[in-house]
Amino acid sequence: MKFLGMSLVVLGALLLAAPGLAQNNGQTAFTLVGKADQKWYLDGAGSANPTITIAPSSEITITIKQEGNLPHNVKVSGGGVATKTSEITQEDGETQTLTFSSPASGEIKYECALHPSTMAGTLRVAGTPESQPTNKSPGVQVVGALLALAGVALLLRRR
Repeated sequence: MKFLGMSLVVLGALLLAAPGLAQNNGQTAFTLVGKADQKWYLDGAGSANPTITIAPSSEITITIKQEGNLPHNVKVSGGGVATKTSEITQEDGETQTLTFSSPASGEIKYECALHPSTMAGTLRVAGTPESQPTNKSPGVQVVGALLALAGVALLLRRR
């Protein structure tokens, strides 16, 4: 038990001392799949037109993939980013990419220029406050604190 207690304390302390692990640095590359319902899906799954967290002050690459026979492209604008638009996909399975530099903070709009009313979402730069609170899993530091406390409790129980 003493070894387990000490191990939990050490592991917890390491997690607490690693603030870089606790930060969500956001994505620098991802794929949006344009489906027949004229909506974007991150990596082809999940909810339609998701808000995606991207890395601050980084080169961001969006790959779009056409699923079905409707052509699509992607356009990013706003939030201090110069408007950029990808080439149009023409065939089922075809991909195109768009690369741009993200700002240090803020939100950027993404949309299909061919279907802007149904294929649009937000890119939120990591560290930018959310407009609405959401339930999130505990961070690395919270888990570290809980492990350290469990280890101390085991050590005190041995005495």
